[in-house]
Amino acid sequence: MRHWWFWTIVIVLILIGSGITYALVKPQTTSRQTQKAIRADFTQTVEVSGELESLDEVDLSFDLSGILDQTVVKVGDEVKAGDLLAYLKSDELIADLQSAYQSVRVAQANLTQKQGGSTQEAIALAQTGVISAEATQTAAQVALENAQTDLTYTQSKSATAIASAEASLKTAEDSYADALTSLDESTDQSYEDVVNALWSSMIEVRNAISDADEILGVQNSTGNDDYEVVLGVLNLQTLEDAKTAFGNAQASRDAVESTVFSFTFGSDRLLIDSAITKVQRALEDAGLMLWHISEVLEATTPTANFTASELSTLKDSLDTSRNAIQTDQSALLTADQALQDALIAQETDAQASLNALTEAQKTEANVRATQESAVATAEAAMRTAEATLAIRNADVASGGSFFGANTSASAFH
Repeated sequence: MRHWWFWTIVIVLILIGSGITYALVKPQTTSRQTQKAIRADFTQTVEVSGELESLDEVDLSFDLSGILDQTVVKVGDEVKAGDLLAYLKSDELIADLQSAYQSVRVAQANLTQKQGGSTQEAIALAQTGVISAEATQTAAQVALENAQTDLTYTQSKSATAIASAEASLKTAEDSYADALTSLDESTDQSYEDVVNALWSSMIEVRNAISDADEILGVQNSTGNDDYEVVLGVLNLQTLEDAKTAFGNAQASRDAVESTVFSFTFGSDRLLIDSAITKVQRALEDAGLMLWHISEVLEATTPTANFTASELSTLKDSLDTSRNAIQTDQSALLTADQALQDALIAQETDAQASLNALTEAQKTEANVRATQESAVATAEAAMRTAEATLAIRNADVASGGSFFGANTSASAFH
């Protein structure tokens, strides 16, 4: 019975060991994911903090220190020695001045208290102070007069400078308006010349086609009865080429003729521009047609019914038509070139006039700001001089009271 339990336990242990061994040696399933490599831009942003500093720095020093009240220049403005940069707040300076004035009053009060028993030495010292105060008063009065004179001069100079800048600005404005008017008139005239050239060219093209038909008999079949049978007889290909050129010239004429003859000097300029090329093509086709006809006449022989003199007359007439076409080609080319020059001048000269006006506006604004600043500075200087003189007057009056009281006391004793 005990053997049964023993083998049962052994079998269970073997099964457990087999399960553990299988779990350890069982192959693991591995999953893989693939991705196609592609070329792309890689952007990386780096965030940093710091202080912007100018490459050029200049340390400025001033005669007085204080709190900034107002600046008259901006960052980037160009300045030179002597230019006003800013105003300091005057509250603290005025307070210091008033404090000094109070100190003087206290000293004067102490002096007054000692008047009854003042020694000659103290009186002499006080007299010296009064003399000094009177001298300071005189200097303050002179300073005030100088400040008033400087203010008057600065106001007059500023008014003159501003008036001059305004006059220059007005001149620039008038010049700009005149330039635009002149350029518009020049362009208008150029378009009128082009329209005239287009009219003349189309008339000449029509005349050339009519003269050609008199020789070739394409539409007017009776015009060349006297020489039709010998026309181009020495080289019949020239006759075929001339008739083909005749058709081309007619097509070019018909493509633009009605448009050109509908033009007025006030017609849409885009339509006029587009017609120039078409008319030039019509002139070229008409000239080529006349050349082919001249080749036909060279291949034509006189007959009893068509003499050499009549053939020569046809050639002369044809040459006249060719010369007229060439003249109109040259005239249209000249008119078109003049128009292009006028359009370019209108753009460049108008821009130059506008630049001059803009510069005059900037100059006027700068002059006005500079002169107004100068007047403000002169006014501030005069107010300071007035305040200083008032204090000096009070000092002198206080000293005079002391000596008046001291004289009375001496007489009483």
